[in-house]
Amino acid sequence: MIDGDIMPDVKAARARFDSLDNVVPEQQKLLVAGKEYLRLRDESWRVRARAIRDGSMRGLSEADAIATKSLESLNQITEPVVTR
Repeated sequence: MIDGDIMPDVKAARARFDSLDNVVPEQQKLLVAGKEYLRLRDESWRVRARAIRDGSMRGLSEADAIATKSLESLNQITEPVVTR
């Protein structure tokens, strides 16, 4: 499920974020935080999938720690999104 459903969605979201250009300066912080969030989500799911395949509780703990970092990154977004 991780490899077939979740990872493709995360990779697609990262590609969409990476393709954004002409972002107004006021939104740069949101873009950077969003990219970091998605990078960490990608990493956490890759680590989690490997840990499940290997039966590694240590790997699952590592994946949880990375996922927590991703949420901290997301929580740093404090400015409202302004649409034009």
